[in-house]
Amino acid sequence: MKLHKSTHTVYKIQYHIVWITRYRRKILVTGIKSYLKIKLQEIRKYYPDWEYIEIGIKKDHVHLYMIIPPKYAGSK
Repeated sequence: MKLHKSTHTVYKIQYHIVWITRYRRKILVTGIKSYLKIKLQEIRKYYPDWEYIEIGIKKDHVHLYMIIPPKYAGSK
């Protein structure tokens, strides 16, 4: 179990975020899937302390398993 350290905190907050397409339409095909992975990695430029443990993209939903420091809200 790896603990993450900040200035005044030690944490291990893991989020399992699931995004579902509207009406569960199967629109996340190969081209869109690779584009989405690129954009998710670009988010790390703005939030370098976020860590993706696993990214899973199916045809009608996206799973993100990630670690976000406690200074950010999970909804952000």
